[in-house]
Amino acid sequence: MPIKTTFVDLETAKTTRGLRLVVAANLPSPWSEAAKGIFRVKDVPYVAVKLEAMDKTVKQWTRTRNAPAVMYDDEPARSGWADILELQTSPGASTHSWESTGVTTSESSTTATGLAAFVGTRATCNEWTKRSPRFA
Repeated sequence: MPIKTTFVDLETAKTTRGLRLVVAANLPSPWSEAAKGIFRVKDVPYVAVKLEAMDKTVKQWTRTRNAPAVMYDDEPARSGWADILELQTSPGASTHSWESTGVTTSESSTTATGLAAFVGTRATCNEWTKRSPRFA
């Protein structure tokens, strides 16, 4: 059964062990959706917290203004795409999603990193920004 996103409040997230994911709230965020998707595909359980634009308490907890931000146990927040992608191989991450294709875990990590690098390029992000609705 696929992992579903469970949203919790900040205090619950602070006391929870394992993977905690801070995602953008009230606006479309392909980066937040990609981070959730990585962990869903790999069957890595997580809880999520919504980051509102002016929410200083979440920013103080993560020590970053960015979303997504990912915390694993007592480790500092990770907000770069490569750092977040690295957590797909954390303890508890599943390899079954690639086994049926004959792709090795090493190959799957390389493929995922390459795709993330492409999606994360400035040109791709600029193109997405041009197409996204403007919010006032």
